[in-house]
Amino acid sequence: MNDKILGIILVIGSVTLGLLNAIYIEGILTNASVFISLPSFVFVVVMAFGLSYIDRFRGSNKDWNNIIRKNMIIAGWIGLIIGVQITFFRSVNYPDITQDMFWKSTILGLGYSLNFLLYGYILSPILSALLKK
Repeated sequence: MNDKILGIILVIGSVTLGLLNAIYIEGILTNASVFISLPSFVFVVVMAFGLSYIDRFRGSNKDWNNIIRKNMIIAGWIGLIIGVQITFFRSVNYPDITQDMFWKSTILGLGYSLNFLLYGYILSPILSALLKK
């Protein structure tokens, strides 16, 4: 169990250090809070466990950790697709928006939509390791 905890700390630490390096040392014009989204996190976790429950209910003989690993990434992709759709459908509600504002809003929405995928790929090995027998 100590190896799992150490691995989780290393994964989360490396992602955090990479983001902080890009923001504060390389000078990317953003802040760390754009990568933190509780609704995205909850969506990915609940969707992944729901998909895993369906796989388990169908009688899959795979280990629970392998099912979670696969479905966590799928949940991230589903969240990304939903986020992209919301981004593009939102722009239709503002017919008199300038082109500059449209592109800024679209790029910002796509950036936030990528949080789903980020959480799916990061949580996949973490939860898989925690659930491994």
